[in-house]
Amino acid sequence: MPDQHPESNNDVTAEVEYLGVDDETGADLERKAELDAIADSIRQTLKGRRVLEVACGTGYWTKIAAEVAAHVVALDISPKMLAVAQSRALPPESVEFCVHDAYELASVQGSYDAGLAIFWLSHVPRDRVEKFLGGFHNRLGEGSVVFMADRLYTPKTGGTLMVKRGSPDTFRLRRMPDGSMGEIIVNYYDDSSLQPLLALYAEDLEISAGESFWWLRYRVKNRVKNIK
Repeated sequence: MPDQHPESNNDVTAEVEYLGVDDETGADLERKAELDAIADSIRQTLKGRRVLEVACGTGYWTKIAAEVAAHVVALDISPKMLAVAQSRALPPESVEFCVHDAYELASVQGSYDAGLAIFWLSHVPRDRVEKFLGGFHNRLGEGSVVFMADRLYTPKTGGTLMVKRGSPDTFRLRRMPDGSMGEIIVNYYDDSSLQPLLALYAEDLEISAGESFWWLRYRVKNRVKNIK
């Protein structure tokens, strides 16, 4: 990670360990450089904003957003993940962590002019993408911005993808915290699929991509309201 944030190195290694990032090869340094670029773009996009973050996980990206945002409300469905996030001891006057379902955002309190979703879209089942995006944008006020980032498929980090009869999703095996192997949904996107996916919601859409990750930001169209 950037030299100005040396304390983040161990956090990043733990956060993206499953992506195959370590300190051994040029490819790993390339992925770290892309993660640095994502972090810098978050800081530029969310400065002074009231941020609603979905699927915040262990709070690594929450910490980066909190460096510049006016306020961050970070949600995750997992109390265990939020316990790790809360252990980061971010200032309570500017960061709130809440257990909440990313598909049921109507009940989230507060007003927001920025949305943040990092490494989440790939885990949304395709038949729930519209529900998530509609609910997410309904919680954002006029003049809001959105920042998202996720993985690109690469053979080294993507592994073998599986499909199931009758399902539009792709799956991969991942080692779970208890050591067992389990299937998770991983639907990969790129520029050609992100643009039509977000056409209803986004204007001034900027998509960047490296070898391992994509990241994007946009302004929310003012007419986007009450989308189911």
